[in-house]
Amino acid sequence: MCLRYAFSTVDHKLIMDRFELESVNADLKPRYNIAPTQDVPVIFNHSPKTLAEAKWGLPANWHGPGGADKLLFNARMETIDQKPVFRKDFTERRCLMLADSFYEWKHPEKKPFRVFMKDGGMFAFAGIYAQINGKRACCMITTAPNELISTVHIRMPVILPSGKEKVWLGLDDSEAKAMLKPYPAGKMSMYEVSSKVNSSRNDSADLIKPKTDKGTLKEWMK
Repeated sequence: MCLRYAFSTVDHKLIMDRFELESVNADLKPRYNIAPTQDVPVIFNHSPKTLAEAKWGLPANWHGPGGADKLLFNARMETIDQKPVFRKDFTERRCLMLADSFYEWKHPEKKPFRVFMKDGGMFAFAGIYAQINGKRACCMITTAPNELISTVHIRMPVILPSGKEKVWLGLDDSEAKAMLKPYPAGKMSMYEVSSKVNSSRNDSADLIKPKTDKGTLKEWMK
């Protein structure tokens, strides 16, 4: 699962140019430890030219009383077009969750690692959303890990190909599912960070700094 990520970019022009937007309708500020249940920056398929917000967490009982009374933060790509809780939203309500890095934990040590693009750029997670009582809620899609992420975790979020994010929003189900692949490891880097990221109460630029061990940076596949 992916349950923490960062989006520190606040320059509206940079974001609008990168994702071909016409407006920003979100309260942007540097965020280094975005956690479930928080409002997050999202682009919806029904308004692909606007950056808006949604609460991270899709109610499991959204499509009927048979669902459990809990929030779902991740959805597996392997079954997203099959499970009733996700199927309709995958077909009708796709979204992009914007980020510039994310965290994964290596077990059993519970060591947090920051994952980011080698070029330092922004990217978009594939997601689905629902509108419930006038408010939007979203859920991130996950897939098998690439060679980099597999050294610390058995899953990773789906990161859509740069420049093709909007294409994914409008494809039919089979074509959209085919895009839900592990992002190329060669374009990513990762390093260990402080365990302070374990608490969602912490949210500062210090969280994305590499953890050092006697002055030696612990970094993989840079």
